Amino acid sequence: EDAQVTLFHEKFSIHRYQKNIFISNRQLENVCDSIEQEFIWAGEAYLDFPQFNGRLHFEVCDSGICAQWLRQTRLTLHFRKGGERLRLSSNRPSRSLKSHYQALNIPFWIRKISPLISHAGDLVFAAGIGIQCTYFAPEGHSSINLKWVANT
Repeated sequence: EDAQVTLFHEKFSIHRYQKNIFISNRQLENVCDSIEQEFIWAGEAYLDFPQFNGRLHFEVCDSGICAQWLRQTRLTLHFRKGGERLRLSSNRPSRSLKSHYQALNIPFWIRKISPLISHAGDLVFAAGIGIQCTYFAPEGHSSINLKWVANT
């Protein structure tokens, strides 16, 4: 019952997940795991990442990444490599991405194509999950929330 069942067709995949059937674009699932793209945010509302099949939105918020730090830091967008951990709050322990994905009921094929953002090898953000708490802006600083939107 917990097996990951997928049937492959030339252009799409059929998945069984939690007693439901889903159809997805097979080309999106076959993205290269070694793709990485560096970027620096210059204040845009969003940045397009065609290789990752989506767009990263930057939204002003009360609690997020320090806008000033974000403007001067080179970040890397990439896919999962395995073993990544994320701590969403300072009063909670870090958890594996797999654990976060399972708790949020994010299907296995979506996990594969959900990008991550890192700085100097340290995980900053995981699409569909959130921001590493150590990167939250100090109180009184302007903050930016990140939101990944996949192309349909």
